[in-house]
Amino acid sequence: MKERTSVRRIELCTQFFDGDGNEIISIDKIKEVLEEHKQCIKDYAFITHDKCTKKVIAEDKTETIEPIAPHIHIGIRFKDNNPQHLEDIANWFDVPQNYLEKIKGSWNDYLLYLIHANAPDKHQYSADEVIANFDYEAAIDKAKNKVRIEKILQQIIDGEITDIFQIDGLTYINYSREINEAFKYRHNLLSKQIDRKIEVIMITGTSGSGKTTLAKRICRAKNYDIFVSSSSNDPFYGYSLQKAIILDDLRASVMSISDLLKVLDNHNNSTVKSRYHNKALNCELIIITTVLKIDEFFRQVFEDEHEPCIQFKRRISTYITMKRHTIDIRKWDDINMCYSEPITYFNDTLVNFEAEKIADTRTTKEKIEELLPFLSGKEITKSHTVKAEKPKEKNNTEEISDEEFERLFNSKDLD
Repeated sequence: MKERTSVRRIELCTQFFDGDGNEIISIDKIKEVLEEHKQCIKDYAFITHDKCTKKVIAEDKTETIEPIAPHIHIGIRFKDNNPQHLEDIANWFDVPQNYLEKIKGSWNDYLLYLIHANAPDKHQYSADEVIANFDYEAAIDKAKNKVRIEKILQQIIDGEITDIFQIDGLTYINYSREINEAFKYRHNLLSKQIDRKIEVIMITGTSGSGKTTLAKRICRAKNYDIFVSSSSNDPFYGYSLQKAIILDDLRASVMSISDLLKVLDNHNNSTVKSRYHNKALNCELIIITTVLKIDEFFRQVFEDEHEPCIQFKRRISTYITMKRHTIDIRKWDDINMCYSEPITYFNDTLVNFEAEKIADTRTTKEKIEELLPFLSGKEITKSHTVKAEKPKEKNNTEEISDEEFERLFNSKDLD
């Protein structure tokens, strides 16, 4: 005896009439069956598809679009403790059992399919065409949002989304746990890779020469999203798979030379220490900026390390020295194990910034009062300055009257 099949979710799909014009099912019949068996039904939703088409290819290979006969999709989800047998459901509707099929995907996916929301190549039906025993439109909105979130999570796993700032703020706030887990999974996946190819650049120069600005220009020219590290003890805090990393103003307290050499390794992938969990770098470009020249940087920053400087230099494929008006660029030569002679370029990094300063014709007073508007009109001019009275000098000579002076003058004391 054939075993009876029980189901928790089922779809009935059929045309209303057969080829001879005999009625197979009607809307009234559907409503009657659903009402009769409501004690075991948790949810149902159905819709008439009367605007669907199909592509027909003739023998001569020509293609035509033809309408599909109107048909109905009925989805039923039974209560958890009350699954039903396929044979019984077919008998309810008085249709052949092969008209029924288990819903294999999720219930939300099926609800989306009723209006072809997840099938953009098909006719898009309106949500108000669906008849259901629940708030179908609210369920659809929830299902669409779930699909959207799942797509975002998959894009993170696939490396298409590399930064939380590529995700709108409200979505991140509402689904931060899932999003962070996806980034964590991506990091773990990358940490298993044994090979990578990155470019490393070091930019040195005096303060104000435009090192960080140039680093960002390089990244943007390559259309890379950028992560700028802090100079704290956790330089990769907040890193989320950006293609370009700028180690801005790198200092000794940030990491050891051995850790830095692993980060800059052009071929072998490795993880870096970070708060909460280690991270795998999925970058294609790393730029170091510092005010120190490369030898001085190695000597001062890693003076207590035993790694030779040559191991550090080999990882820096491009070495840039910036001055106020010029940029010297050297490339590493693996054969001669040294940097090439520099090629010098005009430093236009700060041109726009300096042009803005020249174009700023505001007086010092105007700049101050724009910053501190509450002081406007309260300036004290020199004409209003109150000068403090100079204290009178003390006269050590005692003042006497004319009569007393004459008496003393004539006295014997003046002999």
